[in-house]
Amino acid sequence: RCCTPHPCTVLLPLLGPAHSVLRLYLCSHPLLMLLRRAVLSVALCCVAICGGFVNGFDLYSGPLARSMALSPTFTSLCASASVAGTFFLLPAGTLYDKYGPVKLAIGASSVAASSFIGLSFVPDSTGPGARVLILLLLLLVSFGSGAAFCAAFSAALSIATADAANDERKSSKYLPAVVSGSMGLSVMFCSSVIALVESTAGDQCDAAQANYSGDSVCWRAVVRTLGFMLLGIQVPGALAMLAYRRRDYAQLQSTDTLPPVERPLLPDPTDRPQLLRRTTDRRMTLRDVSSYVASDPAFFVLCWAYMAAIGSPIWFLTSASSILDDFLRGEDSPWLKLILPVWSGCNAAGNIVIGGALAALKVRFGVRYQAVLAVTSLLLAGDFVLLAVLRAHDAAFSSLIVFLLLLTGTCFGVFVLLFPTVISEVYGDRNFGKFYGFVQIAATVGGTVFPVIGSRFHSAEHGYLYMYIFCSVCLAIGGAGMWWRVKR
Repeated sequence: RCCTPHPCTVLLPLLGPAHSVLRLYLCSHPLLMLLRRAVLSVALCCVAICGGFVNGFDLYSGPLARSMALSPTFTSLCASASVAGTFFLLPAGTLYDKYGPVKLAIGASSVAASSFIGLSFVPDSTGPGARVLILLLLLLVSFGSGAAFCAAFSAALSIATADAANDERKSSKYLPAVVSGSMGLSVMFCSSVIALVESTAGDQCDAAQANYSGDSVCWRAVVRTLGFMLLGIQVPGALAMLAYRRRDYAQLQSTDTLPPVERPLLPDPTDRPQLLRRTTDRRMTLRDVSSYVASDPAFFVLCWAYMAAIGSPIWFLTSASSILDDFLRGEDSPWLKLILPVWSGCNAAGNIVIGGALAALKVRFGVRYQAVLAVTSLLLAGDFVLLAVLRAHDAAFSSLIVFLLLLTGTCFGVFVLLFPTVISEVYGDRNFGKFYGFVQIAATVGGTVFPVIGSRFHSAEHGYLYMYIFCSVCLAIGGAGMWWRVKR
């Protein structure tokens, strides 16, 4: 009698000896619920840490470009494609609202893993067919990775929000930061996998690195290994998310059966506070959300800020080696290999350390996340201004430059954590997937356009001076807009 209904219970008779064990696991006894919560937390982190593998494209883009004779512009386009789907989450958000995080995570992680493995079998050819296939598979990888992370992070947000509303398990307020930080560690994890592949490939890998006209075994082995890592870590993590039961964490239980908001949303569409309340206590269709978004200027401000906040670090992430080489002027440095793993660690620190501290400050002092986002955007704008000044004066490579470059990773971690949290707070959990999907369209534009613009600037001036200025202007506008939202 301690067990509550669960979709998996229909499969219990088919499991044989595992019947009793799984039945106990699904039981609602407090100790077993605590065990289920621990398993769920680990599963969310497993899904998240593999969700960022696609961000490691810069680690193997050089061998891929040389072996397939890709132009710098097309390589930048591939880099944009590798992250574009990660942020274009409107379809994933709609699926999340309809089917929940478990089904979305299982399906998305399977798509990402199979696409990664398929990428390793692209034929060696310089024709347009092979290039289109590479672009398509990178898009599928990024779509799958982004949707899987959306499922994991949204589940973590739901747990933290519901527990805060019920004044239970106050430690769960750190769960979104931990899950987001796990994705921040993905590039570091990815670089470790690549180093392992290169060490085990031995002479074949060295020969491929020396002669890119031959068999490109190195990057193929890397991509194939990443695909099997997804199968071995992310897919089981998604399956372990069966411990998540959405109704346990849904807020406003009494409104679960309410119909969608009737159109028009309000007789007076200018009554923003009442309209905002309607978005948080009822389920809305995609058409309802579209109508709301189109009539809310503050939402467009949020989208611009998110576009600049995501596009600038993504440009750095996809061009890190070239950016660092621009300051080194052809000199050798250990930072050429260390920059991305260390940047990934700074990203995780921005998620976990700063995110956890902000969660505690919010509970204790009522810190507003939108104000934090405004300050962080302005801070990153100043960071790019300093980089532009150093580049304009041909400053020698120093620890200051390394610090400024790594600061982009820390700010990126704060952005990835707080923007979804703000959306959840402002627009509610019931329609989080749809609103988050619309905001992620802006991130898709930023993650796609900024690397291409950076490549154009680099080709025109043989440097990134104007790109630093461009990023700083976009971030300054976004930070000012977020501050306006706070005052509004």
